[in-house]
Amino acid sequence: MSIAAIDIVFISLILIASLRGAFIGMIAELISIAALFISLLLAAVFYPDGAEWINSHSSSLENFACIIAFAGIFLVSYILFKLLQKGVVHMIDESRFESVDKLLGFFFGILEGLLLCFLIVYILNFQTFFDISKILKGSELVPYIERFLPSLDTATHNMEELLPSLDKSSKKVLKQLNN
Repeated sequence: MSIAAIDIVFISLILIASLRGAFIGMIAELISIAALFISLLLAAVFYPDGAEWINSHSSSLENFACIIAFAGIFLVSYILFKLLQKGVVHMIDESRFESVDKLLGFFFGILEGLLLCFLIVYILNFQTFFDISKILKGSELVPYIERFLPSLDTATHNMEELLPSLDKSSKKVLKQLNN
C-alpha cells in the first residue's frame, strides 16, 4: 500500500504542530494566538488616532503616518502580550500544572494541524490555476477532510446575508466562494 504525497504532507503537518504544541504548551499557544489577533485589532481600530497624533507632531511623515501608526500600535501591543505570555508561562512552569499544560498543548497542536490541513484542501478546491486531481489522487485523508467542506460553503453563503454592507469586491469574492 502506497501513501499519497499529500497524505505524507498532512501527517507531517499534524505531527509537527502537535510536537510544537507539546513543547510550547497550550497556555503559551493560546496567548500567542490572542496576541496576534488582538494586536491586529487594536492597530486596525486605533491607527487613525495614531496617524493624527503623528501628523500633529511631524509634517514630514504625513504620507507614512497611517503605516507608522499601524505598525507602532501593533508592535507595542504585541510586545506587551509577549511579556504577559512569558510571565504566565513562567508561573505555569514553576507549578505542578506544567505537564497538564504540555499535554493539552499536544492536543491543541493536533487541532491546529488539522485546521491547517482543512485550510489547504479548501484553498486547493477553491483555486482555479491548476488541476488538483493529480495532487489529491490516491489520498486516504482528503476524502475525510472534504466531508466538512460543504459546511464551509454554507458558512460563506450565510456571511453574505449577515453582512449587508459589504462592498462590491467583497460580495464578488463571496459569490465565487459559494459557486
